[in-house]
Amino acid sequence: MINQKELAEDLTQTVFIKLNHHKENINEENKIPAWLYKTARNEVYQHLRKNYSAKVVALDYELQSSNDIANDFENDELIELMNRELNKVADEQREVFILREYSGMSYKEIADLLEINVDVVKSRLYMARQQLLKKLSKFI
Repeated sequence: MINQKELAEDLTQTVFIKLNHHKENINEENKIPAWLYKTARNEVYQHLRKNYSAKVVALDYELQSSNDIANDFENDELIELMNRELNKVADEQREVFILREYSGMSYKEIADLLEINVDVVKSRLYMARQQLLKKLSKFI
């Protein structure tokens, strides 16, 4: 969600300092990833609220290597278009979309992580997909 390497490193360091301070409060080791995610998310949003009028979201994409320059150019354009349209999706919908489509999390995992109902996850994901499909279908 932060597209500046140094800032992302600073926020990550802050999250791990908080983990060190709060490790006694985390009862089970398997809950650490969820705690880290929530804390990192909160740090990013706090930073964005403090420093930006508009929220910035960047996705990292891994393109398969290709020798075809034209194909690479098309992929770059498609990624740019996807980023642009994904930035227009409501924050709650975008977050669920990213967790499901890019992190591969289940509906239940997302619901538990965000502390919302599974039906809300499904609804937000549906809305995000519909908005993206509507915008991107004319280009694909």
